[in-house]
Amino acid sequence: MNKNIAADASRANCAGRIEHLFVVRIWLEAGGSVTWRGWIEHVASRERLYFTSLRDAYDFVQCRLGVHQTQRVNDAQAKESGQDNEK
Repeated sequence: MNKNIAADASRANCAGRIEHLFVVRIWLEAGGSVTWRGWIEHVASRERLYFTSLRDAYDFVQCRLGVHQTQRVNDAQAKESGQDNEK
């Protein structure tokens, strides 16, 4: 992998945003039952997760972005009550 890509994967861009780069690969395994599988890698840390659930991939991203369980609970509660949290 290009070292410049990894170095720039988690950085503040010129607009002041923090950016993270993830690579995702998803494939279909056919057998007794059809199963979607995949992996996701956080490029800067080179951490990789193999998954069979998109929720697991979502949780991996949330963890690398520093979004805590409390925020997810607050977001879910706001959604249930018809309100959106402004961030």
